[in-house]
Amino acid sequence: MAHDALEPRLRIRDRTDGVKANVLRHGIRQRKTQQLRRSHVGERAEWREHRESGTAASDERFVGDVALLRATETRFLVGLGAFLLAHVAYIWAILETPGVDGFPWPLVAAVPALVLLHAKVGRDIVRHAGAQRVPVFVYQLVISALVLVAAWKGDWLLLAGCAVFVASDAVLGHDRFVHERRWAPLTVIVTYHVAQVLIVVALFR
Repeated sequence: MAHDALEPRLRIRDRTDGVKANVLRHGIRQRKTQQLRRSHVGERAEWREHRESGTAASDERFVGDVALLRATETRFLVGLGAFLLAHVAYIWAILETPGVDGFPWPLVAAVPALVLLHAKVGRDIVRHAGAQRVPVFVYQLVISALVLVAAWKGDWLLLAGCAVFVASDAVLGHDRFVHERRWAPLTVIVTYHVAQVLIVVALFR
Protein backbone atom coordinates (compact mmCIF):
# COMPACT_ATOMS: atom_id res chain seq x y z
CA MET A 1 0.00 0.00 0.00
CA ALA A 2 2.76 2.41 0.93
CA HIS A 3 4.48 1.67 -2.39
CA ASP A 4 1.23 2.33 -4.32
CA ALA A 5 0.73 5.65 -2.50
CA LEU A 6 4.34 6.69 -3.24
CA GLU A 7 4.15 6.17 -7.02
CA PRO A 8 1.97 9.28 -7.80
CA ARG A 9 4.34 11.45 -5.77
CA LEU A 10 7.32 10.09 -7.65
CA ARG A 11 5.58 10.78 -10.97
CA ILE A 12 4.79 14.36 -9.89
CA ARG A 13 8.42 14.86 -8.79
CA ASP A 14 9.71 13.48 -12.09
CA ARG A 15 7.43 15.80 -14.03
CA THR A 16 8.51 18.77 -11.90
CA ASP A 17 12.18 17.93 -12.43
CA GLY A 18 11.54 17.62 -16.16
CA VAL A 19 9.83 21.00 -16.27
CA LYS A 20 12.71 22.59 -14.31
CA ALA A 21 15.24 21.05 -16.72
CA ASN A 22 13.33 22.38 -19.75
CA VAL A 23 13.14 25.85 -18.21
CA LEU A 24 16.85 25.75 -17.44
CA ARG A 25 17.74 24.67 -21.00
CA HIS A 26 15.47 27.39 -22.41
CA GLY A 27 17.12 30.00 -20.23
CA ILE A 28 20.58 28.88 -21.32
CA ARG A 29 19.56 29.05 -24.99
CA GLN A 30 18.14 32.55 -24.48
CA ARG A 31 21.34 33.76 -22.81
CA LYS A 32 23.47 32.31 -25.61
CA THR A 33 21.21 33.94 -28.21
CA GLN A 34 21.45 37.29 -26.45
CA GLN A 35 25.25 36.99 -26.21
CA LEU A 36 25.48 36.20 -29.92
CA ARG A 37 23.24 39.15 -30.75
CA ARG A 38 25.30 41.51 -28.58
CA SER A 39 28.49 40.21 -30.19
CA HIS A 40 27.02 40.68 -33.66
CA VAL A 41 25.82 44.18 -32.82
CA GLY A 42 29.25 45.05 -31.42
CA GLU A 43 30.99 43.81 -34.56
CA ARG A 44 28.58 45.79 -36.75
CA ALA A 45 29.14 48.93 -34.66
CA GLU A 46 32.92 48.50 -34.85
CA TRP A 47 32.76 47.99 -38.62
CA ARG A 48 30.50 51.07 -38.91
CA GLU A 49 33.06 53.17 -37.00
CA HIS A 50 35.86 51.99 -39.29
CA ARG A 51 33.70 52.72 -42.34
CA GLU A 52 32.83 56.22 -41.11
CA SER A 53 36.47 57.04 -40.35
CA GLY A 54 37.58 55.66 -43.71
CA THR A 55 34.83 57.56 -45.52
CA ALA A 56 35.81 60.78 -43.78
CA ALA A 57 39.42 60.26 -44.84
CA SER A 58 38.35 59.64 -48.46
CA ASP A 59 36.17 62.77 -48.45
CA GLU A 60 39.01 64.93 -47.15
CA ARG A 61 41.39 63.50 -49.72
CA PHE A 62 38.87 64.27 -52.48
CA VAL A 63 38.83 67.89 -51.32
CA GLY A 64 42.61 67.86 -51.34
CA ASP A 65 42.73 66.47 -54.88
CA VAL A 66 40.39 69.20 -56.14
CA ALA A 67 42.35 71.93 -54.36
CA LEU A 68 45.64 70.72 -55.83
CA LEU A 69 44.45 70.59 -59.43
CA ARG A 70 45.82 74.08 -59.96
CA ALA A 71 47.87 74.58 -56.87
CA THR A 72 48.25 78.28 -56.25
CA GLU A 73 49.55 79.11 -52.79
CA THR A 74 46.05 79.39 -51.30
CA ARG A 75 44.77 76.25 -53.02
CA PHE A 76 47.88 74.39 -51.95
CA LEU A 77 47.26 75.27 -48.30
CA VAL A 78 43.61 74.21 -48.61
CA GLY A 79 44.68 70.93 -50.17
CA LEU A 80 47.37 70.42 -47.55
CA GLY A 81 44.82 71.00 -44.77
CA ALA A 82 42.38 68.55 -46.36
CA PHE A 83 45.04 65.87 -46.66
CA LEU A 84 46.12 66.50 -43.07
CA LEU A 85 42.54 65.94 -41.87
CA ALA A 86 42.38 62.79 -43.99
CA HIS A 87 45.49 61.46 -42.26
CA VAL A 88 43.98 62.25 -38.86
CA ALA A 89 40.85 60.30 -39.86
CA TYR A 90 43.00 57.37 -40.95
CA ILE A 91 44.92 57.50 -37.66
CA TRP A 92 41.62 57.37 -35.79
CA ALA A 93 40.43 54.40 -37.86
CA ILE A 94 43.72 52.55 -37.32
CA LEU A 95 43.61 53.11 -33.57
CA GLU A 96 40.20 51.41 -33.49
CA THR A 97 41.56 48.24 -35.09
CA PRO A 98 42.98 45.39 -32.97
CA GLY A 99 46.75 45.16 -32.81
CA VAL A 100 49.01 42.12 -32.81
CA ASP A 101 50.09 40.36 -29.66
CA GLY A 102 53.63 40.88 -28.51
CA PHE A 103 56.21 43.46 -29.53
CA PRO A 104 55.28 45.57 -32.60
CA TRP A 105 58.32 44.65 -34.70
CA PRO A 106 57.34 46.87 -37.68
CA LEU A 107 58.31 49.83 -35.50
CA VAL A 108 61.93 48.65 -35.71
CA ALA A 109 61.82 49.29 -39.46
CA ALA A 110 59.51 52.31 -39.45
CA VAL A 111 61.36 54.56 -37.00
CA PRO A 112 64.81 54.60 -38.68
CA ALA A 113 63.16 54.80 -42.13
CA LEU A 114 61.26 57.94 -41.12
CA VAL A 115 64.35 59.51 -39.56
CA LEU A 116 66.37 58.81 -42.73
CA LEU A 117 63.61 60.13 -45.01
CA HIS A 118 63.34 63.37 -43.04
CA ALA A 119 67.11 63.82 -43.03
CA LYS A 120 67.40 63.25 -46.78
CA VAL A 121 64.16 64.71 -48.16
CA GLY A 122 61.83 66.17 -45.53
CA ARG A 123 64.33 68.70 -44.25
CA ASP A 124 64.98 70.05 -47.76
CA ILE A 125 61.26 70.37 -48.42
CA VAL A 126 60.71 72.37 -45.23
CA ARG A 127 63.76 74.55 -45.87
CA HIS A 128 62.56 75.49 -49.37
CA ALA A 129 58.87 75.87 -48.45
CA GLY A 130 59.31 79.57 -47.59
CA ALA A 131 56.17 81.07 -46.05
CA GLN A 132 54.52 77.63 -46.07
CA ARG A 133 57.28 76.14 -43.92
CA VAL A 134 55.19 75.74 -40.75
CA PRO A 135 52.13 74.01 -42.28
CA VAL A 136 54.40 71.76 -44.34
CA PHE A 137 56.34 70.74 -41.23
CA VAL A 138 53.11 70.08 -39.30
CA TYR A 139 51.90 67.96 -42.18
CA GLN A 140 55.12 65.95 -42.08
CA LEU A 141 54.62 65.30 -38.37
CA VAL A 142 51.05 64.06 -38.92
CA ILE A 143 51.92 61.72 -41.77
CA SER A 144 54.85 60.38 -39.73
CA ALA A 145 52.40 59.71 -36.89
CA LEU A 146 50.22 57.81 -39.37
CA VAL A 147 53.11 55.51 -40.25
CA LEU A 148 54.08 55.00 -36.61
CA VAL A 149 50.51 54.12 -35.59
CA ALA A 150 50.28 51.60 -38.44
CA ALA A 151 53.63 50.10 -37.42
CA TRP A 152 52.53 49.95 -33.77
CA LYS A 153 49.44 47.96 -34.78
CA GLY A 154 51.75 45.44 -36.47
CA ASP A 155 49.76 45.16 -39.71
CA TRP A 156 52.29 44.97 -42.54
CA LEU A 157 49.69 45.62 -45.27
CA LEU A 158 48.46 48.72 -43.46
CA LEU A 159 52.04 49.86 -42.88
CA ALA A 160 52.81 49.37 -46.58
CA GLY A 161 49.88 51.60 -47.54
CA CYS A 162 50.94 54.35 -45.15
CA ALA A 163 54.56 54.08 -46.32
CA VAL A 164 53.48 54.50 -49.94
CA PHE A 165 51.54 57.60 -48.88
CA VAL A 166 54.72 59.02 -47.35
CA ALA A 167 56.64 58.30 -50.54
CA SER A 168 53.91 59.93 -52.65
CA ASP A 169 53.85 63.07 -50.51
CA ALA A 170 57.65 63.21 -50.43
CA VAL A 171 57.79 63.23 -54.24
CA LEU A 172 55.02 65.85 -54.37
CA GLY A 173 56.70 68.13 -51.83
CA HIS A 174 60.15 67.79 -53.35
CA ASP A 175 58.77 68.46 -56.83
CA ARG A 176 56.91 71.59 -55.67
CA PHE A 177 59.52 73.20 -53.42
CA VAL A 178 62.95 71.79 -54.27
CA HIS A 179 63.30 70.53 -57.83
CA GLU A 180 60.69 69.89 -60.52
CA ARG A 181 60.80 66.57 -62.36
CA ARG A 182 58.73 65.52 -65.36
CA TRP A 183 57.99 62.09 -63.93
CA ALA A 184 56.82 63.43 -60.57
CA PRO A 185 53.09 64.08 -61.35
CA LEU A 186 52.52 60.57 -62.71
CA THR A 187 54.46 59.04 -59.82
CA VAL A 188 52.35 60.96 -57.30
CA ILE A 189 49.08 59.87 -58.92
CA VAL A 190 50.06 56.18 -59.08
CA THR A 191 51.48 55.96 -55.56
CA TYR A 192 48.53 57.91 -54.16
CA HIS A 193 45.98 55.42 -55.50
CA VAL A 194 48.09 52.40 -54.55
CA ALA A 195 48.29 53.73 -50.99
CA GLN A 196 44.53 54.31 -50.86
CA VAL A 197 43.81 50.75 -51.98
CA LEU A 198 46.25 49.18 -49.51
CA ILE A 199 44.91 51.13 -46.53
CA VAL A 200 41.24 50.54 -47.35
CA VAL A 201 41.82 46.81 -47.90
CA ALA A 202 43.78 46.58 -44.63
CA LEU A 203 41.07 48.38 -42.66
CA PHE A 204 38.04 46.55 -44.06
CA ARG A 205 39.28 43.03 -44.73
